[in-house]
Amino acid sequence: MSKNALIYCVTRTHVHFTAESLYSVLKHYSSQEPLDVLIVSDDLWDRDRDFIAALPQMTNQPKVKVQFVPTPHIYIAQIQDMLNQHPDSPAMWFWRLFMPFARPEYDRYLYLDNDTMIRGDITPIFSIIAKDKPLAAARDFYYRLYPNLNDQDAFNLTSTANYVNSGVILTNGPVLRATLPVQKWIDAINAGYYRFWDQTILNIVGENKIQFLPGTLNYQHEQMWLNMVIAPDEYKQAIAS
Repeated sequence: MSKNALIYCVTRTHVHFTAESLYSVLKHYSSQEPLDVLIVSDDLWDRDRDFIAALPQMTNQPKVKVQFVPTPHIYIAQIQDMLNQHPDSPAMWFWRLFMPFARPEYDRYLYLDNDTMIRGDITPIFSIIAKDKPLAAARDFYYRLYPNLNDQDAFNLTSTANYVNSGVILTNGPVLRATLPVQKWIDAINAGYYRFWDQTILNIVGENKIQFLPGTLNYQHEQMWLNMVIAPDEYKQAIAS
């Protein structure tokens, strides 16, 4: 078994994005290390599962193993009252937060949004996170350009200057489970209603404990967006660093 897990959380309507993202991972995978890919879903058609499962063989990547795994339903059950009160907040948003607890056999976890395209071997990414850090993520483009916005109250944060985006999350499993146990996440989710649920919970629970990934590892907008935004050039340049 691999010590590293790549995680996708997907519903049937977006599974084609997962296939494209995983293909980009496989296309550039040059490591000799094994890698487990965990596809978290509860409604995929067999034909889609079969196609995705065959991608490593199709791309000649025998060291990469695809697994279709259950949703973290044990933990989702503990936030079900909140989900019932807010039907606009699907359970899938929270799967990414609970998977390192639901599958504790791995050391490092890399969660990717389904629309993420990879342009190089992802193996070195797993070693970026420091040994004492539970989480790593890239700071959100918007709040990096506008760090002085007074949105912290909306997110229940002391500051939004270091607000991270949840599209790419790197997790140090043992440290996460020791320092930010699952009950902290459950309590934070049940405590209120937030803008950008999964992302904001990540920022609340991980505040001051998140290592910042380079902006290039979660490029959230195309270059045209950066060119059009009115912001200091040094802020724009910092995004890609």
